[in-house]
Amino acid sequence: MIALHVSFTQIGTASLRNIGSFLQYSGLDQFVGGSVGCQQSLSSQIDEEIAQFGNEEIQRMSDQMPEKMICVAEDETFHPGKMCLVVIEPVSNYIVLECYAEKARTPTFLERQKKPGKSQDTHLS
Repeated sequence: MIALHVSFTQIGTASLRNIGSFLQYSGLDQFVGGSVGCQQSLSSQIDEEIAQFGNEEIQRMSDQMPEKMICVAEDETFHPGKMCLVVIEPVSNYIVLECYAEKARTPTFLERQKKPGKSQDTHLS
């Protein structure tokens, strides 16, 4: 089930409903609950563990990396009633920053990038 969730919802763009459909069409719903409610707990746990792993790796790797100047691309995306700032390093597609904000201005991007917990050895241009 973990491989199914990771393949469908983390790597792919599917939802829990798609997982339920897959389980139903494959006949696996005879052995595993295929409803969204049955799959929600596992999906949430996988999301939390991936985020925790990412945070641990960022900390571990940032302790070993030398200071570096990188170029980034700033953008914003809109969710219902909210604007999300996104800063991406274009060579690796690494998301440097992703957070909600009131305004999309360069000072807002920079001030959000310098929040506690972020590596200060990376300088953006």
